[in-house]
Amino acid sequence: GAFVALVSGLVLAVLLMIFRDQTPLADWNFLYVAPLLLVISLGILAAFSLVTAPPTADVVERFVWQPAFYQTESAELAKVRWYQNYRILPVILSVVTGVFIFIWR
Repeated sequence: GAFVALVSGLVLAVLLMIFRDQTPLADWNFLYVAPLLLVISLGILAAFSLVTAPPTADVVERFVWQPAFYQTESAELAKVRWYQNYRILPVILSVVTGVFIFIWR
């Protein structure tokens, strides 16, 4: 259901951009069209999720976060250099961004 919703939302958005002048939405601002596409995609998501069979527990378990995964990954990240650790880089980026915002406020 999620994959079908993503693909159909993308296709609808592209078709809407191509045929924008031929639709009743031609005069709408994109900020009004985006939530409409979201609602349509959510409807497609719900419909396909109800129609298709649920995934097995093995498939679902791969996508569910568990503390054991975090601990295993932390042990693996302890072996890499600081500039290769994806947990440290966003913190550095946030601090640098904050400094720039403070300087140029």
